Amino acid sequence: MNAGSASPVIDSVTNAVPAAASVASSQDPLILSITFVAAVVIGLVAIAKPLMGLYREYKKTGTEGAKSEAEVFLFTQLQQQIENNTKAIERLQGERDKWFEKATSLEREIERLRVFEMMVTSMKGRLDEKDLIIEARDTEIRQLTRGILDMKDRIHALELRLLQDEKRLCEHCERDKNATSVTS
Repeated sequence: MNAGSASPVIDSVTNAVPAAASVASSQDPLILSITFVAAVVIGLVAIAKPLMGLYREYKKTGTEGAKSEAEVFLFTQLQQQIENNTKAIERLQGERDKWFEKATSLEREIERLRVFEMMVTSMKGRLDEKDLIIEARDTEIRQLTRGILDMKDRIHALELRLLQDEKRLCEHCERDKNATSVTS
């Protein structure tokens, strides 16, 4: 683009030089100075056009460089965030696995405790039944003990009565004995 646009300017300058030489041969100072100024202007334009293209490319490259740097910075920052998030996700997954394992072991423990709870409930029911049986036996034992004590009291009363009856009989026997012995 720059070389193509500079080429016509260079051609016009080279064409202008022989024309300037022919004008220079006329030796008119005004024409010479206008020709010189025109040649300088044409030369400056010929040189300025490629320089302007280079400047534009430099500016474009600077903008593209800044854009590229911004993209690289953004990419690096996003990549770092992704790495941080990946690490956090892995850590959370590890914690989730640990909590899942704990929950599973707690569920197993709950099932085991339910079995024990059922056994305890069953044992409590049997103990309650045995308590009722023991209470009934205790009541029966108390009644039998009262019966035995009543019988002891009655036996004791009978023994006392027997002793009194024997004493009376013996007194009667002794009187009879004494009476028979006195009579004999």
